[in-house]
Amino acid sequence: MCALPDSQQPILRQIEPTPCTLSLSTTLFLLKFIVLAIVLTFVSGCASSAADQPLNALATSPAPTTTSLPDPASTTDSDSPSACGLSERDALQRRISAQLFAFSREDFQGARNQASSTFKASFDTQGFEEMIRTGFPYLLSQSAVAFGRCRLSGQTASLEVRFTAGTTATLVYFFLRERGQWWIDGASPAADPVTNESTTS
Repeated sequence: MCALPDSQQPILRQIEPTPCTLSLSTTLFLLKFIVLAIVLTFVSGCASSAADQPLNALATSPAPTTTSLPDPASTTDSDSPSACGLSERDALQRRISAQLFAFSREDFQGARNQASSTFKASFDTQGFEEMIRTGFPYLLSQSAVAFGRCRLSGQTASLEVRFTAGTTATLVYFFLRERGQWWIDGASPAADPVTNESTTS
């Protein structure tokens, strides 16, 4: 913009300040350019902060009260809980379905046969029938169920089951692996994550 005197053009041996005057339009152009550069720097800094914002919001927002289970990939202990694989989930669901089918026919011996040896040692067929009729009568008339969360921990597992025919109950079934198969080892009402109360209506 400012030209050097002709004597300094070929070789710049000595640099001396030269008077330089800029026109008003050039000054305004440079001022706009500087302001634009500052604004762009600021905006690009905000953009990276905005990208981080959802993570920060998650870190500071209150989380619902639930039990957090460790990530199975981050642990080497075979007894730490992890999500069920497809084959395990399928085996657990088939065991529950077989028991519910026996209940629908009021075949309490057949339903009890889906249980682990430790469970069967605790209840004979008559005691089992009495427990179902008094504590879980909705199991006798279930035509549809929804399977929920499934967890494995070594030789034990659990599976949530929501019953929809005439009730809104959810049970957590507990399983024990014996003789290479999963057997029902008990069930209890699941706690509602909102009210933290059992769901047995």
